[in-house]
Amino acid sequence: MAATAGAEPAVTAVRDSNRAHAMILRYLLLTALRDRLFAVMLLALAAIWLLAVFAGGTSIVEDAQSAAAFAAFGTRLLVVLGMVLFVALHVRRLLDSRELHLLLSRPLARPRFVVTYWASFALVALGLSLAAGGAVWGTGPAVLDPAGLAAWTATLALEAAVMTAFALFVALGLDSAIASVLAAAGFYVLARMLGVLLAITRSELHPGGAFGDWMGGAVSALAMLLPRLDRFAPGTWPVHGLGDASGLGLVAVQGVLYTALLVAASVFDFNRRAL
Repeated sequence: MAATAGAEPAVTAVRDSNRAHAMILRYLLLTALRDRLFAVMLLALAAIWLLAVFAGGTSIVEDAQSAAAFAAFGTRLLVVLGMVLFVALHVRRLLDSRELHLLLSRPLARPRFVVTYWASFALVALGLSLAAGGAVWGTGPAVLDPAGLAAWTATLALEAAVMTAFALFVALGLDSAIASVLAAAGFYVLARMLGVLLAITRSELHPGGAFGDWMGGAVSALAMLLPRLDRFAPGTWPVHGLGDASGLGLVAVQGVLYTALLVAASVFDFNRRAL
């Protein structure tokens, strides 16, 4: 009887914690519906699909492949930037409206609150990534590579998870939604351009002299610190397939590692924040 009585508080605590997790997810989904996130993103994906089909129709050869590549580029940019905007604006409103205090009143520690919040954002990003994959598939299902499209969709969801974690980190740390969006956009552009910058430093176009050497060293250092987002969801995968799939594992490791580091940084910063 004593053991049963002692186990009841633990069971109750777990049940309350699960309810708190479900409440946070429900609150985030209701906020996304209230902000018309899903409706706007689906309309934008449909518009990109129409533009891709139109642009592909103007190609002399491989019109479906051209449409798929255009759709892959457009939907990828839309999903990532849409999630960055949503995270930054949502967190800012959460802090300004004092709704955060209501959420923190639940039996949920701050670290678990941050992790649950990121997981809820990542779930939204996963849904939008699947919708983006559907838009790419709709441009020419007969000519696309199924494995390549599946890998493209999966790595897009992983890329969106990385950017969601970074957007959550800067949104919790900065006092301005605009600053958070600009910081996340700058991070994304730099991480996306790392491949081009590395190629320049290793080519004949690399500027000589002390400045060129300094820039080359800076780019190499950034390549070791930042994720290579140019390797995530390339537009060639749905059209030409994976080819050498050895890089897919590196993409997965990078995505999981950087997401974990960014979420951990968010937890550390949020624990130090006075509310």
